[in-house]
Amino acid sequence: MHHEHPSSTRPSVSSAAGSFLGLLAIACSAILAAPAAVAADPSDGGRVRVFPGPALVIRGLSRPMRGTLFADPVQNQLAHAPADRPWEPREGDEVPGRDGEILRWTAVGADASLAEGFRRGYIHATVDSATERVMIMTGADVGLCFVNGEPHAGDLYDRGLFPTPVLLRPGSNRFLLLVAGEKPTLELVPPTRKASFAGRHVVPDLLADSSGEAWAGSGVSNATPDTIDGLSVRATREDGTTLVTKVASIPPLCTLRVAYRIPAAPAAAGPARLRLELLDAEERPVETADLGLRLANPLDPREPHVQTFRSDIDGTVQYYAVKRAAHRDGDPPPAVVLTLHGASVDAASHLVHIGGKSWAHLVSPTNRGPYGFDWEDIGRKDALEALRDAQSRLPHDPTRVYLSGHSMGGHGTWHIGCLNPQDFAAIGPSAGWINYWNYRGHDPLATSVGIDAIMARPMLASDPERLLPNLRDRAVYVLHGSSDNNVPVDQSRQMAKLLADAGHRDWTYREEGGSHFWNGVESDSSTACVDWPQMMQCFARHVLPPDASVRSLELVSPNPRITSRLHWISIVAQRHHGDLSRVKADCWPLKGEFAVESENVAALRLDLRHLRSPERATVKIDGQQVSGAADAGGGLWLEREGEAWKVAAEPAPRLKGPHRYGPVKEEVDRRFLTVYGSTGSEAENARMLAKARYDAETYLSRAVSTPEVVSDVEFDAHAEPDRTILLVGNADANSAWNGLLPNSPVEVRRGSLRIGDRTLTGDDLAVLFVQPRPGSDTAAVVAIGGTGPVGMQLAQRWSLFVPFVRYPDCVVVRAAAEPTGSPRTMAAGFFGRNWSVEDGEFAWAADEDAK
Repeated sequence: MHHEHPSSTRPSVSSAAGSFLGLLAIACSAILAAPAAVAADPSDGGRVRVFPGPALVIRGLSRPMRGTLFADPVQNQLAHAPADRPWEPREGDEVPGRDGEILRWTAVGADASLAEGFRRGYIHATVDSATERVMIMTGADVGLCFVNGEPHAGDLYDRGLFPTPVLLRPGSNRFLLLVAGEKPTLELVPPTRKASFAGRHVVPDLLADSSGEAWAGSGVSNATPDTIDGLSVRATREDGTTLVTKVASIPPLCTLRVAYRIPAAPAAAGPARLRLELLDAEERPVETADLGLRLANPLDPREPHVQTFRSDIDGTVQYYAVKRAAHRDGDPPPAVVLTLHGASVDAASHLVHIGGKSWAHLVSPTNRGPYGFDWEDIGRKDALEALRDAQSRLPHDPTRVYLSGHSMGGHGTWHIGCLNPQDFAAIGPSAGWINYWNYRGHDPLATSVGIDAIMARPMLASDPERLLPNLRDRAVYVLHGSSDNNVPVDQSRQMAKLLADAGHRDWTYREEGGSHFWNGVESDSSTACVDWPQMMQCFARHVLPPDASVRSLELVSPNPRITSRLHWISIVAQRHHGDLSRVKADCWPLKGEFAVESENVAALRLDLRHLRSPERATVKIDGQQVSGAADAGGGLWLEREGEAWKVAAEPAPRLKGPHRYGPVKEEVDRRFLTVYGSTGSEAENARMLAKARYDAETYLSRAVSTPEVVSDVEFDAHAEPDRTILLVGNADANSAWNGLLPNSPVEVRRGSLRIGDRTLTGDDLAVLFVQPRPGSDTAAVVAIGGTGPVGMQLAQRWSLFVPFVRYPDCVVVRAAAEPTGSPRTMAAGFFGRNWSVEDGEFAWAADEDAK
């Protein structure tokens, strides 16, 4: 999935001033006595090296976060430890490993290196502090770090930890590191100021034909144990033009991405300068960063330029790279090629390897990072969001939009193309892998039953093989190097065979002799594997057909929130939520008739506007015949009651539909806002804040973005009612809970959890579920929490921001009772169309466990 790729400098994504120094290397190994506490070195400005240093270590235990549940005896012990007696290991302590193996905590010395086999293992070290103080944690090859029991996101792809504020308490402070690479390092550095810029600044290129303002974004870090309010960002150009933008409050010890406006008119000549000032509540500068703004010629097809936009997913500022078509007066409107980069590549570098076109604009989205989300989940939404923004800015022919990508981007091409056939006239995956389990093994959909079947259903959206019928009437050009040593060529051969077996009418498979990233003589000004001339010729020959010309179609949907419409038919609701739905339909526009065969469809819409007489239509559906009139929008709505179809009115927005359907991860958008509880006990409040902060850090490390994060007492339920809420805690510890979930079929309290008419008890339950936000026709409430300290500890690692991990509408898990055990799913299900348990589909653990 990962590969080497030539790269160039990203045009306008700059590093913040004052970045931290490189980290110390690991020296020779040593086996010593029990570790001593580490203290700050006064001669080094208070810098503390946590590891390498005296520590206890244990070989690989934890499983990678590719599944929703996994056995981890170390984290089990951490979860069950009482607040007044926190857990920490001792030298020689035994821990059950995989396959019955017994592992032991071993002491290492100050200059120890870890032997092979410690990846996914743990390091436990302590740091003494004379006073309470905030330090900035940095490091590498650390996947997760618990500081005094609170989780912090780690290093995902050997890029180094994002500088993270942590609070040291007087006395001994415990650091538990999950090893993610060969050379784990961790150190603490004193902060230079209470609030500061952190990480990269995302700014646009200035264009010769632009004027006014543009969006930009930065990270802002709060290195204090209190919320910081009243901050703003002042952006000043060299001519004195200034814009000031208020930014959201920053929770304690948290880093958030903030959006602000900058003057975007081009300079008189050459590059421009931009001064950013972070202002406190009294508008005094607390930090300054000076950036260069690149002046780009938007009409030069040789060089990409960076365009920023405000994301509707989370409200942060994102970017994409563009090469505009070398369009001349009198030419037809250009096409658009959305092209997806591979792993380890950024959007602008990817576009450098694709030659400019006279006939098409090239748009390269980010996937929220070089690795991001593998173009799934938020990565998929980011690609489509970038495409929509580019289409709003660039004159183009909307019937000539195409999708291509290489390696991870080739997978994204299969994934996005199959889920969004309405958007693209042709797709071209190059060296694309099919799905995660096909690429790595273990198909979660193969033998699932009961709870496992419910948990597996959301993964259907990740399987292009099952969704391939959606490409029946789209051109597909498959390209792969026959000597690929990264993504096996069998991945493309398998998809080509499926196209052939399905009788697909317009597909090409081309296998060249290159490896993974290769060039060829047929590509004169670009890199062949990402800009294959014959693929581009295929694109140029195809257009999206007008609805009136489409007489027959087939649509497969894993979920109407993801895939709903194709030409004149829309799947509105399913009988079995989250399972595959299918329609095969024919249309006779002159006669005003349709014939439809459906599977797992509860409601659908037919658009009659292309009919000769668009006022009415007759529909033969599943052996029945119904007739009806179009509504004001030209649609005919059909619903299924039992086995009978009937004409219906447009569904009420309170019901599930393409606008809001679940499951959990699909509803984490609409500029979602995290609201954590602060009205519980001191221990509860600490865990809820830690969960909100950990999710923000995880999202930041993967997506270079964060949601806005506020406490329940800061939350204004009447402001921005159409934002989705990520709600953390339970009804007894989060004062916003009952107002946001007044009629929820799931009730979460201290010591108990009710789903419909069934109640589970204990302080060790974690829950994740989604419901509509009251007062909004589109927004949702995604609730994550627990019934007590053990349940909240379990919920802390339940991430919404890991690709290939998906959840149904509701899932409840009980923590393992013993360190050797695994957390157990107690209930999982999909709510009904009316968001109820009674009309939904739930699976439960055995009765003796549901108590």
